[in-house]
Amino acid sequence: MPRRSWTPASGGRQRSAGLQEGRHRLFVLNRFAATLAVVDTETAEVRSVHPLFDPTPAEIRRGRRH
Repeated sequence: MPRRSWTPASGGRQRSAGLQEGRHRLFVLNRFAATLAVVDTETAEVRSVHPLFDPTPAEIRRGRRH
């Protein structure tokens, strides 16, 4: 994957990432948005974004800026 200076997925602070090198996929956990983004490492495009369960109370999520 070429070095790039970009945010691979929207949704706030990225907390962790996992690389599936053979399939050219990077999985990015967006903690504040509670999503998992799948990025194509050859094109640097976000292929999909999957919502995750977020146990944070609604009143706290509403006050959070993304």
